[in-house]
Amino acid sequence: PAPTSEGAPPPFAICFSGSSLVEVEHKGSVKMADLALGDVVRVGNNNNKFEPVYSFGHKDSTSSAEFLRITTEGSSLEISPDHMVAIEGGRYVPASLVKKGDMLLTVVSEEEVAAVVTGIKKVVRKGVFAPFTASGSIVVNGIVASNYIAYQGSEYLRVGEMETPLSYQWIAHTFNSVHRLAVMFGITGETYSEGEEGVSHWVAMPHKMFSWLVEQNIVVSMSLIGLALPLFSLTWLIELLVSSPVVVLAVVVGGVSLMTYKKSVKKLL
Repeated sequence: PAPTSEGAPPPFAICFSGSSLVEVEHKGSVKMADLALGDVVRVGNNNNKFEPVYSFGHKDSTSSAEFLRITTEGSSLEISPDHMVAIEGGRYVPASLVKKGDMLLTVVSEEEVAAVVTGIKKVVRKGVFAPFTASGSIVVNGIVASNYIAYQGSEYLRVGEMETPLSYQWIAHTFNSVHRLAVMFGITGETYSEGEEGVSHWVAMPHKMFSWLVEQNIVVSMSLIGLALPLFSLTWLIELLVSSPVVVLAVVVGGVSLMTYKKSVKKLL
């Protein structure tokens, strides 16, 4: 983001502009700058679904920043270049990769439809905000976007010259399962790093660590990724079990059925 006379630039780009609009359940359109923790907002990839905002990765009403203004046939979105947006088919890509003629996912009359990009330009706006929801998505100005940013200017993680099958949407959402679990267990306080205006402690340090990681050689990168993936995959699985009684019931029933089957087999033998 670029600084202006209205304020210093935020330390990194994970944001929408403060004038962007989101749909809050039972309230209608609300400016991003007026959004609060607990507001229930429309999210993407599930028609007519709303989820509460559980955190802000970035929340700064005073700084000004440079955004990409991506215009479609029916709307426009002001988004940081590294922040991801949903394209036709449901994939999330960095806004910097979107080109005129691409198809973005939009919400029209509570239905998700693809809309063609008709223009892209850089604008400077006051306020930088990045609300987080349980699904990792949010509908902003009628356009489906991610909660997260990508690194390396890529949809997928690259290690050395190799592009992995791990999308940045999947990586970020899996990593944030730790934060979502904390919120589920009542740890809901929001604090921000000194010297990094409006950046959540849940985001600031992981961002620095991952920025460092992607600059390392293939041996270091693969080793650390190999250690981290099982851990965060486990927290994601725990989150799934805690948040979905149906899944818990299915696991319990499946476990009991398996034990019963094994006992039956032993008796037959």
